[in-house]
Amino acid sequence: MKKQMFYKFIAALTVLLIFGSTNHIAEANIIDVNVTTEKKLNVYYANWSIYGNVHQGQQVKDLPWDRLSTINHSFWRIEPSEDHTAFSIVSIDENADLGAGNCFDQYAEMTALYPDVDVVLAIGGWADTKWFADMAKTPEGRASFIRSCIETMRAYPFLSGIDIDWEYPGTSRNYEGEGFLGSSEDEKCFTALMQEMRETFDSAGFEDKIITYCAPAGTGRLKSGEVCIDFAAVDPFVDRVNIMSYDMAGSWSRNAMHHSPLYPGKGAEYGASVAEVVEYLISLGVSPGKINIGSPLYSQGWVVNAKNGADALGKKVDNKKAQGALASGQFHWFDLVKMETSPDWEAIFDEESAAAYLFNTNPDSIMYQHFLSYESQRSLQAKIDYVNEMGLGGMIVWASGGDSIEKGYPMLTQMAHGLGLFSGEMPGFDAPMPVTQDAIPTTGQEADATDATHEERPMYTGGFSGLFVSIILALLIALGAITLLKRWVYRR
Repeated sequence: MKKQMFYKFIAALTVLLIFGSTNHIAEANIIDVNVTTEKKLNVYYANWSIYGNVHQGQQVKDLPWDRLSTINHSFWRIEPSEDHTAFSIVSIDENADLGAGNCFDQYAEMTALYPDVDVVLAIGGWADTKWFADMAKTPEGRASFIRSCIETMRAYPFLSGIDIDWEYPGTSRNYEGEGFLGSSEDEKCFTALMQEMRETFDSAGFEDKIITYCAPAGTGRLKSGEVCIDFAAVDPFVDRVNIMSYDMAGSWSRNAMHHSPLYPGKGAEYGASVAEVVEYLISLGVSPGKINIGSPLYSQGWVVNAKNGADALGKKVDNKKAQGALASGQFHWFDLVKMETSPDWEAIFDEESAAAYLFNTNPDSIMYQHFLSYESQRSLQAKIDYVNEMGLGGMIVWASGGDSIEKGYPMLTQMAHGLGLFSGEMPGFDAPMPVTQDAIPTTGQEADATDATHEERPMYTGGFSGLFVSIILALLIALGAITLLKRWVYRR
């Protein structure tokens, strides 16, 4: 009797363990499917890039079209009627956009050559977000705005959709001396705008047109109610949510921090990091496959009274204004990559936050003790890996003009390669894939992120517990087989 009970126990336990192991394998397969889903590389192109050398005089046709999935053309703005009852969209620079041979002519030419690349019209931005609240608060205002979007897309058939860059619903701030007041009412108005855009686009035969919007990266601002967006309510009506996961620290900060950290840590100000906001938005009901995280191709920086770069992170900043090509502490990536190899600078990677910064240690330099938070190739690879591991939609980039045209767009190419959008050679590098984390120094000069092949991850992701289950399962199966064999021999 005891033997029979033992055999039943062994049989039941074996079935349970097989079922558990099957679940582990199924979970691993689900993760793998998420990793291999099509990703999006959404690059913001600023129309002022065509002027002068600030953005290397970058033309639309200069972009690496074979490596992009979406170009967000920036910016158009909202123009109210005299009585503020109707609203239309207009270019912030008609000469740049609509002049002969300028941006829109080039888009028409290039989309004919690259029909799979979407061109999305970005409306608003930090400087031109003023009229969103007035427009969205009434059905008539929303309807007029949506009509203007449809008319614009009909006039320029290469446009694939609209990006709403309202910074931000519910937020109050000043704009060129005029009061810009947000309120909690913006939340329902924003939801109504997104829903009515989708429904009107569909009824107008524009079912294939993309609707996206920008969201802030600070969980503190979202939880406090400073930004009012009902993410779950909006989710069914939009195709992508572009998280502006940069400028999480800047000239306003009191300490030298990362402005685009992947994870929390000593260098992540007020708990602001990419991973925190992604996980928070998913908990609120945002579809992971619609989330695009941001990568900045510029720096934020300060002067810090420190002995070296390691000592500078998190330290109180000096009152002295930092140098900058764009603004205080701000340089394009094509300048920053040259600093990486200069003996004046330490290029440091913060393992805790998976973020990079430069620190100038030359007392004779005009930039002595400058701390510049930026995106290195190593920190970029960490973000690419995170997108793939979390099954996110992809990445956004501000802005295309920050990458190095001279070097063949290494940052955009690394993104396209890592997201599975491009299989060609990495410009300026010997190997086609980025290095593993162990192959790059944590201090000193940053190595090129493509000096070695990226370590392949095994399909099985059960970890130690999964391995333990597999071993026990194998032992029990063997024990069961031996027991049955003994019984069979005994009966013979």
